[in-house]
Amino acid sequence: MPQLNWKTARRCATGGCVSVAHTPAAVHVRDSKNPDGPHLEYTHAEWRLLVLDEIRSGGWLPEYSYREDDGTVVWQRRPGATPQLLFGPAEWDTFIEAVRDGEFDVDGPQ
Repeated sequence: MPQLNWKTARRCATGGCVSVAHTPAAVHVRDSKNPDGPHLEYTHAEWRLLVLDEIRSGGWLPEYSYREDDGTVVWQRRPGATPQLLFGPAEWDTFIEAVRDGEFDVDGPQ
């Protein structure tokens, strides 16, 4: 895999945030608290539909993800799939604001 140029939200002030990297073929997502850990990969079309469109339409979670009772968000590609990325409430709120502000938009194949 080529070296990825990871980006976090401008508002990310904690040590942990959702990190996103765009390549010509895919969008990658990881937890900045664990840069050597697992990441999720989406095609550009999946990213637009399952993440950007869902959040911008008022949703708070990408498809198949859920919020634990303590507010932790579990982000996964399919129910029960691994890897799973875990984000605290403040990390997640920062990501949601960034998505709604267009910080993680992608130009690429429709």
